[in-house]
Amino acid sequence: SNAYRFCRFILENSNLPAAHFQAITCLRDTILKEWFNIPQEERENTRNFLFQFVVLKRSQDFVERQILQA
Repeated sequence: SNAYRFCRFILENSNLPAAHFQAITCLRDTILKEWFNIPQEERENTRNFLFQFVVLKRSQDFVERQILQA
């Protein structure tokens, strides 16, 4: 979806923790709403992307907690 691509763009290109938090919140809501319409491979790719984001970006705690809820 467009929301998914937009959120991922923000996470990949922004250095602002508040932007990361909002993008993760939007991504979580999108995933929950569209879960059964998302192909299995895309679900796995999203999960891997979020785990890598936590490891590589070393986000602030409030962002990491939001990622773990996604």
